[in-house]
Amino acid sequence: MCFDADGVLWCEDVGNDYLHSCLERHILLPDQEGIARRAWDAYIQGAMPDERLAAVCAEILQGLPEAFVAEDTRK
Repeated sequence: MCFDADGVLWCEDVGNDYLHSCLERHILLPDQEGIARRAWDAYIQGAMPDERLAAVCAEILQGLPEAFVAEDTRK
């Protein structure tokens, strides 16, 4: 699974869904979780454009082992 952050979003965007799932399960590193929570809140309030949230969806995975993310997205 990869997120290309190209600004193309669909109803039920997989990047958004995965971001929300990561937040619900608290699996991100502490700094990334803080960034993700602020971004998600801003997005829900209409203060963050779709394109920026798409980039955050990719950025917050930094520091997590690739094998972990690959396995987690298969669930």
